Amino acid sequence: MQGLKSMLLKEQQYLETICCKAEEELKSSPEECLCVSKDKHKIRYYHCTANSNGAYISSNDMELVRQLANRYFEGIYAKGLCYG
Repeated sequence: MQGLKSMLLKEQQYLETICCKAEEELKSSPEECLCVSKDKHKIRYYHCTANSNGAYISSNDMELVRQLANRYFEGIYAKGLCYG
């Protein structure tokens, strides 16, 4: 039993570390969200904020698209891991 308890404590510490990293990533990412639409067989990305419908993101700025998408998935991951 003692071996199982220590293994579970190590796993808990590991998960808490991951949770902290996910929360830090969430804090450092853009606060807005990514909106995606498909129009005329093309995928278009929009940078949506609370007070606007969204600004078009050109294909030259795919790094912003990646950051906004990562924020969405990190939020889901952090909620599930840290609060679920």
